[in-house]
Amino acid sequence: MSKFIKKKYDVEDGEKKKVFAKGEKREDYAAAWKTSDRVFLAGLSGAGRRELAQLLADELNVAVNEPTDDESLRAACAGDPAIVVVGSRFFEDPELAGLMNRSGKVFYMMADAQTLANRVAEREGADQVESVWRNTADELGRVEPSIMGSLHFILQAVNRPGDLLRDALEKISW
Repeated sequence: MSKFIKKKYDVEDGEKKKVFAKGEKREDYAAAWKTSDRVFLAGLSGAGRRELAQLLADELNVAVNEPTDDESLRAACAGDPAIVVVGSRFFEDPELAGLMNRSGKVFYMMADAQTLANRVAEREGADQVESVWRNTADELGRVEPSIMGSLHFILQAVNRPGDLLRDALEKISW
């Protein structure tokens, strides 16, 4: 049985309550992303960003954009509505991470290092899964804190992109 932490607070009017529903905008939370038509799919190799991006683009009738450098990322942040596939390296620059956060809805396709390494090894035909795993684990440790500080939503990338589509579409609609 799970135990939950319950705290009681004294309030001026004990009869009033505020409950935040799924997707409801809090008054104390700046949500510039609610009005943006850009969706950023962040994650490491093996998370399924490109496949999910194509599924979302087909569903939403927008383009897929995959910036390759800082300049093309800045252009994507100011450009037309799109699904923008971003690698973890862009989150190493706090300015770019903040720009993405302000320019659209940032989804982090999160998965453990072993799952990502297995997918990369399978895709690339690598025999040395352990070395891919070590590199992936190092990258996760280095960039995940920056990604977590910039995201709006998490998608469980242990699931395949087709299984994430409904969840992503629901969150995009918020």
